[in-house]
Amino acid sequence: MKLIRESGIDFSDEFIVSKSRNGVVTGELIAEAAMEFDKGHKNPLLKPYYENGSRSDNPYVNFYWDYCAQGKPAYAEVNFISLNEAVKAISQNGGVPVLAHPGNNVKENINLLEYIISQGIKGLEAYSSYHSKEQAAFYKKFAFKHNLLLTCGSDFHSKTKPSISLDSTDCESNEDDIISALKRSLGRSF
Repeated sequence: MKLIRESGIDFSDEFIVSKSRNGVVTGELIAEAAMEFDKGHKNPLLKPYYENGSRSDNPYVNFYWDYCAQGKPAYAEVNFISLNEAVKAISQNGGVPVLAHPGNNVKENINLLEYIISQGIKGLEAYSSYHSKEQAAFYKKFAFKHNLLLTCGSDFHSKTKPSISLDSTDCESNEDDIISALKRSLGRSF
């Protein structure tokens, strides 16, 4: 929050407190607070995120990528748990560890993908709003080759990503097969 303010963008701390969940403040929440605070849309740094601006399609997420992501002016390091710890926690709690939208951050790096699945990942989100048709085909082929589950996700985040709708990702009419495979993996028949 301090780094965002130092970059020339202000917001209300009260707004942040009222909207944060369990005290967690995200870049997207800061964007929402800043845009709410800038009543007259006068801050030129926020102009791209307002209606018809170059980053207005998903303003809060775009703000995060522009200001808070690694290498950006307000980046603050987060100490995440390891992949191994995440896989263990998901599995111990009855879930299936799936790598979400790998094309967004893993790209098509086969060595990295093979390392990730060696840590216990059981599925890949082959169909994603982040993936081109070519990437979806790549991840589908990779998943079949490595006997991984396929999943499909739009990455819908409500007001955080208004240009993405809940049903916006084409799963090539494989929804029933995807759901059945996940149920079998969980040992459930519901």
